[in-house]
Amino acid sequence: MAIERGNFDLTGPKQLTEVDWTNNHHRRAVVASLVEGAYNLEYDRQESRDPQVQSSRWWNFFHFQLKRALVDDKDSSIYGAVYEIKHTYLNHLPKCAPKYVIAFRGTILKLSTAKRDLKLNIKVLTDVLHMDRHRFKPALEAVQQVVQEAGSANIWLAGHSLGSSIAMMVGKSMAQEGKCMEAFLFNPPLLGNVLLKIIGNQYLQDAMRLTETLCNFGTLFVGGGHVRQGLLNFDLVFAGI
Repeated sequence: MAIERGNFDLTGPKQLTEVDWTNNHHRRAVVASLVEGAYNLEYDRQESRDPQVQSSRWWNFFHFQLKRALVDDKDSSIYGAVYEIKHTYLNHLPKCAPKYVIAFRGTILKLSTAKRDLKLNIKVLTDVLHMDRHRFKPALEAVQQVVQEAGSANIWLAGHSLGSSIAMMVGKSMAQEGKCMEAFLFNPPLLGNVLLKIIGNQYLQDAMRLTETLCNFGTLFVGGGHVRQGLLNFDLVFAGI
């Protein structure tokens, strides 16, 4: 399953040879690919594979390079990735395109990751994820470092499942520092009061209450109050391009 899922040429949006960064479907497909790359970095680690053999297609195809893998020092798993657009491609980008994308994977129910990932899901449920010292705080520090080096413009956050909670909390923390970023959240794991409290935006709270009964709800928001919401089923994103 992981090997088939990790093969960009089998499951990736390889038909997207030219990205229109003003097209929301294109943007979602690229970002979902980068999140998939974060998943596959961890699969590569678990199965002792060279990420350059297969996983790198998920970011190289869209002219990104892996700047850094984010590692949880509790279980040594890779939970995220910092991607940077290749410098040779910068001149071809419109202003709305990202220069950096920080992507976070979701829960992996494998022997070496399940225990830690499930504990983090419980932290989401109990609204204490922001206190985690081994994943959330290092994730926030990684984003802060990128902002310090490159500024906050054109930096995107992304995550799937558990990773969407991390991205959302990081985005909120950065917004409180006056650094507003665009974030792509695929299949957030919780749609209850805790999630509404985390977001802290009345417009989105109202929208989410109306759609709470629908499965696989996702949000695409810009920190600082500009919010767009919709159904972003991570497994179906590529079909929309």
